[in-house]
Amino acid sequence: MAEVTAQEIFAGMKENFVQDAAKNIEATVVYVLQGDGGGTWTLRVHNNELSVDEGLQDGANATVTMAAKEFVKIALGQGNPVSAFMTGKIKIQGDPFLVQKFLSMFKKPNNI
Repeated sequence: MAEVTAQEIFAGMKENFVQDAAKNIEATVVYVLQGDGGGTWTLRVHNNELSVDEGLQDGANATVTMAAKEFVKIALGQGNPVSAFMTGKIKIQGDPFLVQKFLSMFKKPNNI
């Protein structure tokens, strides 16, 4: 089985988006992933809809910086985001509680 990439996870985010978990949230979070398979993606929730754009978009409420491999582990449910944050593997500029809410808006990808 081929290794899952961050690109594949971001490509499937709309499909794994849980609209009910996004009620009353209007926010933008930028993910800056470093290392192999890295890149920058901007996720925006507006009117209960998700947009996912590759690259940096204006108006971020929070920016998450981490290794691409760590992101993949967390997205697949194989890593713990709280312990990764506490050990410095995840750095957040802006609202960390918003980032935590964003995590709850997605079911684990099973379409990869």
